[in-house]
Amino acid sequence: MTSFSIPANGLDLRLTAAPVAWGKGKWPSVSWQCGRLDWCAVAEGEARLIQVAQPSPESLPVAGLPSEQSAREWLTRSLGWGRTTPEHSDPVLARIASNAAGLRPYASGSLAQGIITSIIGQSITVQAAAVTERRVLSMFHPGISNGDRLLYPFPDLADLANAEPAQIRPSGVTWRRADAIVAIARIALDGGLPSDDAARRDPDEAMRAVRALPLVGPWTAASALLWGLGPDDAHPTGDVALLRAAKRAYDRPDMILRDLDKLAEAWKPWRGWAARLLWLDLLGPAGD
Repeated sequence: MTSFSIPANGLDLRLTAAPVAWGKGKWPSVSWQCGRLDWCAVAEGEARLIQVAQPSPESLPVAGLPSEQSAREWLTRSLGWGRTTPEHSDPVLARIASNAAGLRPYASGSLAQGIITSIIGQSITVQAAAVTERRVLSMFHPGISNGDRLLYPFPDLADLANAEPAQIRPSGVTWRRADAIVAIARIALDGGLPSDDAARRDPDEAMRAVRALPLVGPWTAASALLWGLGPDDAHPTGDVALLRAAKRAYDRPDMILRDLDKLAEAWKPWRGWAARLLWLDLLGPAGD
């Protein structure tokens, strides 16, 4: 497998890919093992197993893509390569950030994927969401082996749009969520969503478009952008894991979600980064 050595530009893979490790091996498309990130995705029309490690702080060898340019583009979309952690005036965030300079915004790189995976994950734990998403993805692809288990690429939107909710329901999602997944795939396929590039340029407008979709409330919309495209200021209001992280970091055990939203106002325009820092402080980086 051809490997391209890309300069890390300050990115720390253990910090950036920490959300993969938090799924404890249950995410369908990604896996963290022995200091390596494995990622199954469709690239240039083909399902591929993309692998990236960090043998030294300066280098990110990427395997599984056809060219160095495609490797750089994938790193930019999915691991926030080229971005840097902003300075935070909040002393708690500044303290966490001082030990996490290599954190970058991990994301799928797709707005539509971010929306659908956020719907799957509504009101359930991270690991339950990972298991349910795995069942959905395995309905559309036989999987690619990474030596440890099968990984599955996210389905083509046309395949989801042509499915019936009854086909998706056995994954464990509710009927309403199965209906919404199919409906949103059809809307996206018909051009009813901003393109990924447009959403990156204007995340506020993208948020408004996402909020108009079926079964999408404030948490789902913000999570869709946060994990789909990684914008600076996406705030997943109502996120119980973020509340738990903030209680711990700010030493405010009596904090409630309303208090968290008020506190988050002071994090603007970096609320997305703040959420990642707090989760990282609570759950820790990926291991070796």
